[in-house]
Amino acid sequence: MINHTQAAEDIRTLAGRYKGIMALADSLTGLGSIEQATSEAIAAREVAEGARDKARTDAAKAKNNMAAAEANAVYIGQEAKAQADDIVAKAQAIATSIEADARLKATGMTQSAGLKCAEMVEQANAQVAVIGVCIADAKAELAEAESGAEIAGDLADKAEAKLAKVQAAIRKLAEA
Repeated sequence: MINHTQAAEDIRTLAGRYKGIMALADSLTGLGSIEQATSEAIAAREVAEGARDKARTDAAKAKNNMAAAEANAVYIGQEAKAQADDIVAKAQAIATSIEADARLKATGMTQSAGLKCAEMVEQANAQVAVIGVCIADAKAELAEAESGAEIAGDLADKAEAKLAKVQAAIRKLAEA
């Protein structure tokens, strides 16, 4: 009878130890899930930060492109104006010369020179309009890039908030 009593006591002792081992296994499983969530949150944050950095780079490129386009537009405008002024000056000199040579022909030639100047000014204005379209396109690209940077920043903020929650959960489990 002593053997049966001793065997029952031994079984009770083993069962008590088994419960502790099962509780430990459950705790380890929970820690593994938290580590996975932390890894996923860190990966999401890194992706969001990469997108934010790319958007910032794109915005900087767009700003540089816009500045270059504006500088080019100013240069082309100045060149067109200088050419137009030069052409007008030459046309006026021709008109004055023609008027001195023959007043009867001067009226017809002055009109011709004026039309030529008007044509050239019209061409210069067309070039300025094209430049204006280029500037508008560059500004639109800049706005799009800045919008992308803002979205990427928001995603990074959300990822950081998720990471903070996961870390708080880990600290809470570690304290428990």
